[in-house]
Amino acid sequence: MRKFWLFSIACMALLMACEQGNQQNEGANIVLIDTLPFTYTMVEKTEQNAEVKDSMDLYTASISYPVVSGGALADSINALLQKTAFNNFSSAQQQVDSFVTTTAESHTSASFNGWYYSADVKILYNTPLLLSMEMQISEFTGGAHGSNVSLLYTLNNNGKQLQWADLLETNALPLLMRVNDSIMRKEQDMAAGATYQDAGFLLETDSLPLPQFYALTKDGLLMHYNQYEVTPYAMGLISYTIPYNQLSGILQKSWMP
Repeated sequence: MRKFWLFSIACMALLMACEQGNQQNEGANIVLIDTLPFTYTMVEKTEQNAEVKDSMDLYTASISYPVVSGGALADSINALLQKTAFNNFSSAQQQVDSFVTTTAESHTSASFNGWYYSADVKILYNTPLLLSMEMQISEFTGGAHGSNVSLLYTLNNNGKQLQWADLLETNALPLLMRVNDSIMRKEQDMAAGATYQDAGFLLETDSLPLPQFYALTKDGLLMHYNQYEVTPYAMGLISYTIPYNQLSGILQKSWMP
């Protein structure tokens, strides 16, 4: 039942971003401030069970994340952490404790051995104008394989999650889609004239949608497709960066380095 949990996290996180984008107006509200200071911390928990001889069979959970405080940007980051990496618990410790304890209390069969939850949150880009971060969340709760999802966010210094309308020049979305299509085909070594269906994509047409998760980095626009977003599980996660020199006339000048 839990194998769709990470997919639900991705959908919920995307909905949060859209709701916040509708509530706030980008534009002239940006004020230059220092980059946000942060430190990383990690919490983890491992099942204590003397009857389990192989430590790989113990239930484990761990969360590594940035600690930030003070101001609207820090508040937005902490809210995202709580809704995603902390699985709606108020702290990382509560999430790892709950995962291990609940799993151990609910399952005793050997088929449940080795269940795990892992979240690794990194700051990718930190400037006076914006901050980008990535949440890599993986878990195994039975079945043929585990699940992995990567969530990307770019926030301005007021804490607003930036959407395409905030990042792109007017009417530039079709241009970005063409550039993205070209890079994807190169990344997948697709032959000239090949369709996405030919390449094994889960697309009904030969039009590649933009990814649900993306972020600005020091090198350009990071595009990320999660499992089942456009490809089957066997093709894995797909990530690549569109360099800034290919985003001229597409990305708003205020976001260009």
